[in-house]
Amino acid sequence: MKITLLLFILTLIGLPAFAQPGHYYISHYSQDTQAGALSFDMTQDTSGLMYFASRKGLTQFDGHNWRTIATPSIIYSLSMEDGQIFAGGEGVIGQVITATDYSLQLRPILSNPGHDYFESVSDKGVLYFITENELVSYQISDKKINRLKLPEGEEGFSNLFELSGKIYAATFSGNNYKVEGAGLVNTDLGSLKGVDLVLSFNNNYFVVTEDQKYYLANASTSLKEVVLKDAKYLQSGVVVSGAWVNDKLIALGTLNGGVVFINPQNGATEEIINYYSGLPDNEVFCMRRDSEGNVWVGHEYGFSCIAPELPFRSFNHYTGLSGNILCAKTFEDRVYVGTSVGLFTLVKEDQYMDEVYFIEKKGTVTKQVAIAVQEEEEEPAKRRGLFRSRKKKNEPEKENQPLVEEKTETVVAKIRQVRKILMGSTFSFKKVEGIQTKIEKLVDHKGTLYASGLSGLFEIEDLKGKQLVQEPVEVIASSDKYGIVGETYRGRVFSWTEAGESTLIEDIHDDISSFVEDAKGTLWITGSKTLYSLEENKTLKTYAFTNPALDHSESIRYDDAMVLVNTNGFYTVNGGAVRVIDSLGKPSQFFATGDNLWYRYKEMWRCLGSFEDNQNLEYLNVFAELRYIDAEEGTDALWVVTKDNELFRFYSNKSLEQATTYPFLIRSIRNQQSYFPVNLPFYKLEQDGGQLNVEIVQATFGSQLGAQYRYSLEGSDAEGGWSDWTSNNVFNFPYLALGNYTLKFQTRDALGRISELESIRVRINPPFWKTPWFYAMEFAVFSVLVVLSMRLQALNNRYRLIAQMLSMLTIVLLITLIQAAVGTYFVTTSPVMDFGLQVGIAFLVLPVEMFLRKVMFSTSEKNKLYQIINPTIRKPTTVDK
Repeated sequence: MKITLLLFILTLIGLPAFAQPGHYYISHYSQDTQAGALSFDMTQDTSGLMYFASRKGLTQFDGHNWRTIATPSIIYSLSMEDGQIFAGGEGVIGQVITATDYSLQLRPILSNPGHDYFESVSDKGVLYFITENELVSYQISDKKINRLKLPEGEEGFSNLFELSGKIYAATFSGNNYKVEGAGLVNTDLGSLKGVDLVLSFNNNYFVVTEDQKYYLANASTSLKEVVLKDAKYLQSGVVVSGAWVNDKLIALGTLNGGVVFINPQNGATEEIINYYSGLPDNEVFCMRRDSEGNVWVGHEYGFSCIAPELPFRSFNHYTGLSGNILCAKTFEDRVYVGTSVGLFTLVKEDQYMDEVYFIEKKGTVTKQVAIAVQEEEEEPAKRRGLFRSRKKKNEPEKENQPLVEEKTETVVAKIRQVRKILMGSTFSFKKVEGIQTKIEKLVDHKGTLYASGLSGLFEIEDLKGKQLVQEPVEVIASSDKYGIVGETYRGRVFSWTEAGESTLIEDIHDDISSFVEDAKGTLWITGSKTLYSLEENKTLKTYAFTNPALDHSESIRYDDAMVLVNTNGFYTVNGGAVRVIDSLGKPSQFFATGDNLWYRYKEMWRCLGSFEDNQNLEYLNVFAELRYIDAEEGTDALWVVTKDNELFRFYSNKSLEQATTYPFLIRSIRNQQSYFPVNLPFYKLEQDGGQLNVEIVQATFGSQLGAQYRYSLEGSDAEGGWSDWTSNNVFNFPYLALGNYTLKFQTRDALGRISELESIRVRINPPFWKTPWFYAMEFAVFSVLVVLSMRLQALNNRYRLIAQMLSMLTIVLLITLIQAAVGTYFVTTSPVMDFGLQVGIAFLVLPVEMFLRKVMFSTSEKNKLYQIINPTIRKPTTVDK
C-alpha cells in the first residue's frame, strides 16, 4: 500500500523526489494527428536520417519530410550496419534500398512465412535476427545466411543482445546461449538470469533483468549491481526500453511511467519525463539515441525527441500555471511568471505521505480472582444419649460462599498511530494573492519587485501583491531619479517612489512602449512615431522618426547613447534629430529589457548590451518565433517565451560540445522523362525532357524551423544569384534554354551553420529534330528530291511546279540549318547580343537565299547546275552563238 501511494504521488506531480531545475527540451513529430502509432523499433543511418518501424509501416524522416518505404509485411526490428539499413518483420528479413525512381523499397534477403523476426542486433558486419524458434545470422560482405534452431528443451527465444563483443540469445527459461561459429553454446552469465534489456555505449553496458535488477559493466570491469534511487518507481512502471545519452546518463523507458533519466554511476535519478513534464503519453514503445545525443521515444501519438544536451529547461509544465505567458523574472531566487490571468511564482513544496504504524504500550491491570474453598467436614458428635447428636434448635446453618483474591497483571496494548513521511521536494506554481488580471511587466527596482497590468501597479512581497496604482498600467520601468515610471492606459505618465505617486505628464497622447533613463538623468520615452526626452526641469522635447506602419518600437541605453529599434531599422539621436544606424540592418524580431536589446537579423539572434559577449545565442533559432526575452540577473541565463506559450530558461554560456552537422546530400535528380544518378559530376539533358527537378536533404532535428535551403543557377540565361532561404527542399526549373549551367545548393541549420554541395554542371541539349545534323540530313534529302524534280522538269514541264516547291523547301531548310548551328554554338545571355546575332544571321542568309533562288529556279541552258543535273541538254556551240 505504501509503495502504491508513493508511485501515485510521483505520477501525479510528474516529478522525481528531488530538486528540479526545469525539464529537458522536447520536440514532437507525427505523420498525422491521429493516435494509434504503435511503434516497434527505430534507427538512424550515417546521413542522420531516422527510420521508424510502426503499425503504420516503415518510414524515413529527415526532420521535415516523411517518406514511406514499401515493405511486403509489417516490420518489427531495425538495424544499421556498414551504412545500410536492414529490417526484420513478419516472415521477412530485408535491406532498405533506393530504386531507380528514387522510391525506397525493402529488398528481401530471407523469406520465411509464418515466422516473426521481432528483434535484431548487428556486430562487425554481421546481422542477427531471432524468431521464437530460430536465430538467423547474415554476413553482409559475402551475403551468407546461417540459420540456427532453438536448442532442445527450450520453449523459445525471448531476447537477443550483445555483451562485451559477444552475441547472446536468451530463452524463456532464463538460459543464455552464446553464438559461437555455426552453433549456440549454453553460457552461464552469473547473476544475469532472464536478461530483459542490454544497453551498450562506448564499451559500457547496462543490463536490466526480468526481476528488475540493474547491472553495469565496461571494458575493464565485470558486471556489478547498481542500486537505483527510484527503483520502486521503475519496478512499478516496468522498464521496456532504454538508451545511453552519455557516459553518465541513461534514459529508461517504462510501460506506464514515461522516461526516467538516471546516472548509472551512482543510481541517482536526474529527470523524469512523463505526461506531466511534456511527453504526450506515459507508455513508451521503443527508444533510440541519435548522433547528437538526443533520445527518441516512440509512443501512442508518434515520436518525441528529448534533448538533454540542449541548453534549455522547460518550466511551463509545472502544475499550477495557467493563462498565456507574457513575462518572467527571477527575483530573490524565486521565479515569477506574469500571464493573462495573473501573477504566479514557483515554490518548492515538500511531498509527504501518511504512514500508519502501531506502537506497543505496557501497563498493569488489577483483577479479582475467585478462589475455590474446600468444605470442612463436620466433626461427629459424641453420643451421650439418644438425642445428643441433634443440633441446637436456634443455631443457623452455615452458607458455602467463595473467596475472592485481587491479582495485578502486566499487559501490552497496540495503539494505531499516523505519521507523515517526507518523500521529497517538488516545485509547483502558486498564484500571487491580490492580482486577478493580466500582468505584462515585471521590474526589479532597488531590491523590490513591481508588477504592472490591467489592475494597476503592484508591489510584490512573497505570495502577496500590494496595489499601489489603481489605474490600468501598460508599461513600467526602473529609474534612479523617478523611481518607478509608467504609463496608464489613458496616457498619463506617472512616477512612484516611497513618498508616493506623482504625475509627470498628464496626457502624452501617444502609445508608449518603453522608458529609458540616460546617464544625465534625462528620461527618454518611446512612442509610436516620436521619441520624447523629459529634462530635469520637466521640459519635454520631441524627436520624430520614421514608422509609417506604427510598428512596435523599443529603446535602450547603449554606450551612453540612446538606441531605438523597430522593424524599419535602428536609430540614435544625434545633432538634435533621429538618425538611422545603417550598419545594424532591419531586424525581424526584437526585445528590449533592462540594458539589453535582443534582435534577430538575417535569421540570427544578436544582442546589444551587457549580454553582448554571451555565447550560444544561435540556439534561439530552434524556435520559429519568440514572444519574450529577459536576462536573469546575476547569471548568464535568459528567460524565453515562445509563441506556443512555452517558458524556457536558456543557459546562454553553457559549455556545449560541437553540435553534429549531418551530411548535405542530393536525394534525386530527374525530369519528366528520366531519372538520373545523383553522383554524376556532369549531366547532359534534353530540352524536350520537361522541367528539371532536384531534391536535396539534410537531417535536422529539434528545431521548429528545420533545415532551410537555397540555390544558385549560373549559365546561359541565369545570372547566378542566390535564391531566398526556404524550407522547401525540392527545386523545379521549368524551362532552361540551350547551353551550359552550374547549379549550387546550400543548406542552413537551426544554428545558422551553412553547408554547400559540390557544384552540379548541366548541359541542356536541343532535341534531335533541332540539331544541325538533323537539318543537314533534311537538306540532303530534299536536295536529292530537287535533283530528281529538275530532271523531271527537263523531261516534261508538268513537273515544273513540283520542282519549284521542293527547291523552296530546300532553301528554307538550309536557312534553318544555319540558324540552328549558330544558336547551338553561340549562346548569348543578353537580349541586345541576341538581337545582334539574329541580324547577323539575316545578313548572312540573304545573299545565300538569292543565290540559291537564282541557281535552283533557272531552267536556262546556260545554268551549269541545270546542265549537270540534266546531261542530255545540248551544250551551246560556236554555230549556235
